[in-house]
Amino acid sequence: NILDIYSFCNTVIKLHTFSEVKVKTLDLLFISIDKLDICFDTNDISSTYKELLNSLQNALKQKHCDTVKDKELVVLGYFAKRYQYLIKQHKDLQLLFVRNLDPELFKPKKSQHIICGFFTGFSYFCE
Repeated sequence: NILDIYSFCNTVIKLHTFSEVKVKTLDLLFISIDKLDICFDTNDISSTYKELLNSLQNALKQKHCDTVKDKELVVLGYFAKRYQYLIKQHKDLQLLFVRNLDPELFKPKKSQHIICGFFTGFSYFCE
């Protein structure tokens, strides 16, 4: 059941504080959805997507090494683009993506990988 996959992935995202685990879990989620290629009922599943998106946004707020945060930004952008049709307020996704970025990410002392991750992720959403 596709909902079971979402529930499992969301549980993993919430339980693990190490971001690398979250990123790999989301990759698994994307692969599963792409392979199943199921026509979704948006009324039943949009809340699950919102929950997954919120979990990933919370992960962005945690303090982790730069390279992991870079990957999270890319995954968040991919997630927002790939599944935005399941959420009624598309603009809200874009705003949430931007609001959850820490201004510290753009200070010169931070890794350039974070900024690259932001633009890569955001470009996924804006395509």
